[in-house]
Amino acid sequence: MTSEYAYEVIAAIFLIVVMVSYKKKNWLDLYMNRCFDQLLKAGVLFTVADIVINILREFVFPESIFIRNLDSVIPRIAMLWLSVYYFQYWHALSGHRIILKSIRSMEMVLPALIVTILDITSPVTHFIFYYDAQGIYHGGPLHNLIILVINIYFAGACLMAFRNRTDSWMRRGFVCVILCVMYDITIVLQFVILKNGYLLSFFATGFMIFVCYMLYQNLDRYSDRISGGFSRAGFRKVIQEKFKYRQRFSCLFITIQNFQNILSICEEDELTGVMGEIGEILRKYGGRQNQFHIHGSDFAVLQQKENESVQLYEMVSQILPGTVRINNKSIPISYGFYMLTLEEAAYDQSEFYKMVASMKKMLKDQLHDRQLLRYEGEVRRNIDLELQIGRMLKKIMQDKRCDICISPIIDNHTGQRHAIEAKIYMLRENGKTIPEGAIWTVAKEMGYVRELGRITLESALELAQKERILEHGFKKLIVNVTPLHISSETVLREYRFLAKKYEFPLNRLCLEMTEDMSVPFERLEKYINDLISEGVTVVLDRYGDNVCNLQGIMKMPFRVVKISEKMVERYCSGESDVLKYQINMLHDNGWDICLDGIDNQQRYDKVRDLGDISYLQGRYYSGILTPERIHLYMEEV
Repeated sequence: MTSEYAYEVIAAIFLIVVMVSYKKKNWLDLYMNRCFDQLLKAGVLFTVADIVINILREFVFPESIFIRNLDSVIPRIAMLWLSVYYFQYWHALSGHRIILKSIRSMEMVLPALIVTILDITSPVTHFIFYYDAQGIYHGGPLHNLIILVINIYFAGACLMAFRNRTDSWMRRGFVCVILCVMYDITIVLQFVILKNGYLLSFFATGFMIFVCYMLYQNLDRYSDRISGGFSRAGFRKVIQEKFKYRQRFSCLFITIQNFQNILSICEEDELTGVMGEIGEILRKYGGRQNQFHIHGSDFAVLQQKENESVQLYEMVSQILPGTVRINNKSIPISYGFYMLTLEEAAYDQSEFYKMVASMKKMLKDQLHDRQLLRYEGEVRRNIDLELQIGRMLKKIMQDKRCDICISPIIDNHTGQRHAIEAKIYMLRENGKTIPEGAIWTVAKEMGYVRELGRITLESALELAQKERILEHGFKKLIVNVTPLHISSETVLREYRFLAKKYEFPLNRLCLEMTEDMSVPFERLEKYINDLISEGVTVVLDRYGDNVCNLQGIMKMPFRVVKISEKMVERYCSGESDVLKYQINMLHDNGWDICLDGIDNQQRYDKVRDLGDISYLQGRYYSGILTPERIHLYMEEV
């Protein structure tokens, strides 16, 4: 009987249209999208192959036993492996993937491989089917094995669809079940009721693929209309997957250095034209699936290997236009390039974005137009230090405590111990101390400033109680804080609570604050006065390094100002006499003076002629005492 394969032809045409549409619309290089691409290609290939074999069997070689065997083998293999690809696709939708290099994944495809071998060898073994001498088809003892294995894969797909118990995944699960049941019904119709008179199985397959395409392959979700590539959200999605599956990748970043100038001279449509031209060049040489517009002025192109990113840089750095002419405007463009290569996901995802931000900041400070900044040498050491600080800060936030080192401060008039400055203490991987300024800079970027200030204060008070510093002759405990830390309505309540908890009077507490313009002066002055009313002393720290608004600072109610170590060093080396005039000005403002950086006898002798200096600090007076040395120092004094 001649089979009616009009439905199969319709399915082939339908799948080809979907495939062309899928290829024309650019899609993110995600595992889910690659699985759908494989499912779609398999559907087109198997459907077309079955149509060709049917035509050969009915019109070209109607008596050929080889063609008949082929006509029986191909549909079964097609249905079987389409169910495997369908299972793989739903596996990907659930957030997992099958890697054929792993034993567990090989076990998943093992049933399909065994049945495929049995089907291909059936003309000889007669396990699945065979033709007798008269050319009549007969089912073998394992004739129904293929349908059984197909439904095992369908059941696996349904289980994966229901794996995550959320509303959206429940809906997906029901869709998967409905599609699988529909496919089974078409198999019954084709082979049992219609006696293979109508080829419906491939039509059902095409319908299943189309439904998945319409419901789950939202290709426009991550597209960027300005550059023609993908958006920042798409970039984060791809990076998230690469870290999840520990895939190696290299990324070339391109930033427009003069973007603000371009914004000032371009209309919106002109800016779109500029970005579109840049995006087109990057897609042409970097791959249409690899170009991302991650920020107004920033592009990224993902590659698999470092040498591919280097080659891409060498090409596009020469090709990207230095001037774009739009609407009779010549728009100059200055480019910066930086590159990151991560193997086996050596860092976590948050650290990767931290590295990107750090390199972009370095790019503005160090390089000229079109030079490439690479993650190596001094750049790598600086970024790795920031990452190490970030990891330790996260641990501090979890533990709610930090290590403390101390530095004694001496009363210059009496030569006696006056105070202990307690600082947060961190070590690099090589054993060297991490500068306190670097710690607070990273804390500010991570949004930990206020909490870190509270933890540092509590850890310092705990140390003061444990070592009984007031009983050893020290009059003050000095703790470094930031303006952001003390600018809170709850800060006084916190300080009273901690003072009571550790039995430390607030009039013996001194806060050193570095002015960083993060809090308006009027607001900062209010909070400082509130602290002073509780007996807390507030000191301006690192004067000479960070003072941005001298007029505003001079109006603040500080009692003491600490001159920075760098300014003291320049004066003692004879490089600058500015220190002498600054001290006179600060004295006129009614402030006491503390000099940092008194590291040796020579510096001590040099600063003695500066007049009335209240306090001295530096390595000449023991310097920084690490946590393990503090107790011994206290016992000695």
